[in-house]
Amino acid sequence: QHTDLVNGTCTCQPTYHCTDGSCAAKEIRYCNTTVQPATQQCMALTANVNGVCKCLPEYKCNDNHDCKPEILGCGDAIVATYQQCPAWLTAKDGKCQCKDLYACGTNNDCVLSQCGGDIVSNCEIYRFGTPTNGICLCRKCKDGTVLVNNECTENAQVSPAPAGSNGIIRLGLVHSITGADGPSETAMLKAEMIAINEINTQGLLGKTVVPVILDSASSAETAISNAEKMVTALSAEALIGCLSIDCRDGVIDVAIQHGVPFWFPSNDEGELCEETFFSTGGLPNQLLVSAIN
Repeated sequence: QHTDLVNGTCTCQPTYHCTDGSCAAKEIRYCNTTVQPATQQCMALTANVNGVCKCLPEYKCNDNHDCKPEILGCGDAIVATYQQCPAWLTAKDGKCQCKDLYACGTNNDCVLSQCGGDIVSNCEIYRFGTPTNGICLCRKCKDGTVLVNNECTENAQVSPAPAGSNGIIRLGLVHSITGADGPSETAMLKAEMIAINEINTQGLLGKTVVPVILDSASSAETAISNAEKMVTALSAEALIGCLSIDCRDGVIDVAIQHGVPFWFPSNDEGELCEETFFSTGGLPNQLLVSAIN
């Protein structure tokens, strides 16, 4: 058992060694450890290099003496064969880079961007103007201040710009970029950005639509607070967003209080009638009746 006939002699197979007339499995040796070929063998993904088990070029020996690829973050340079980009990044120009409408943040994560340039991951507002040299301008104001007309202003001194002033219509996009709702709401956000870009190719009433984006972080309370800030401090003239009913109901109250329209792009149970509320998602009769038929 576990032998092959070699030149008329029963010889143990490569992963076994001969002891007391039988073949015993060779001891497995891990990466960066010495190996005695007669009684030991290197683990998978390694090779014997001058008596030491070394990981194959596509892998790196970690602290547990296992061979694993080194997974990089966005913006990291690929300088070795064992370095790989995770599935949500793509290798480009010798670096792991974000896909689609995202750009690398300061924490090696991907954050939403319109033009794919440098932005920081903890921005409170993304200012989408005309991209300059491929850089999407973004800034975060310190605590106690808010961003108004691209300037950090003390809360007590905030004087929102008149609606539609300076040839701009600000549209508040109340969505979660992070958290459990992030994947679903990011898809909505991308669609809304595509629509805004299409509108801006022709202009709207001679003005440019500028999105105001705050991360709701999958929290209805945060979404409601963000909606309030968008309208009162950041001069948003309309709101679009939310995925959950809790978020929707809270933002409806903000829209009613300040007299701004609010569009809810997710499925809706109906039976809501508010002057400032619009639902573009499917209603029960649109979803269930067709399924039953």
